[in-house]
Order: sequence, then C-alpha cells, then structure tokens
Amino acid sequence: RGHVTGWHTDFQHNFTVQLRGSKSWRFKAGPVEHNVRALTPHYRTRSNYEQQMKLHLTSDPMSPEYRPPDSFFDDAEEVTLGVGSVLYHPAGIWHRVECLTDDSVSINVSLSGATWAELLTNGIQQLLWACPALRAP
Repeated sequence: RGHVTGWHTDFQHNFTVQLRGSKSWRFKAGPVEHNVRALTPHYRTRSNYEQQMKLHLTSDPMSPEYRPPDSFFDDAEEVTLGVGSVLYHPAGIWHRVECLTDDSVSINVSLSGATWAELLTNGIQQLLWACPALRAP
C-alpha cells in the first residue's frame, strides 16, 4: 500500500493484468510521438540519460518537452485496476502507478514493434554482410 512508481513513459506497448489487490493508474498523453526510448525515474544518472537519449543527441533530457512540469499532469485520466482487470497502455504515454492495497500484484507483458528505421538498417546490414570485404574487421 502506498508504493508509487512516478511519472514516466515506456517505449513499448504494455498489457498489465492485475492478479491481486488493486492499483491506481494515472495517464496523460505527451508531446513526443513514436518515442524510441523510455523516460523513467529509474534513469536518473547522467550515464543512463546518455544511453537513453542516444538518438536524441540535440535534445536536453531535462527539457520540458521530455520532462513536463507537475501541472501538466493535473488533468490526467485515472483508472483503478482490481483483481482480473487487464489494461493496455500504449508506448509513449505518461503514466504513474500507486498500489492501493498491501498485497497488490500485477504482471506486465511488453511488446516492441520494429520501426521503419530498424527494418531499413537491418536490410542494409544483410546486404553488406554478403560482401566478404565489408565483413572484415
């Protein structure tokens, strides 16, 4: 009871099944479309920011674009999950989770689809591997 996972986003699509107890979920859509990496309170050291933001080299991870002010969440939607509830929360949506009971247990299934960038670069890589000279160190 009372455990809170602070506001963050995930880069994958998630399905959460509440197995025991209950949790309160709050949601708010953010400005980043098709996010590549997550923004979570679990990544507070500079090295993790750098790892998380590799593809956003021109971005400041503390920018309001990535870290909205607390007032941004004032009108967030709220959902309470009870035993047997299933919740889908899409990639990129800001969310905050609070356990409402002492024995709150849920399981999460995360799905990550391939992006067009991944499909194209993987295809190019396969073509390059066909050439022995390009496989050499």
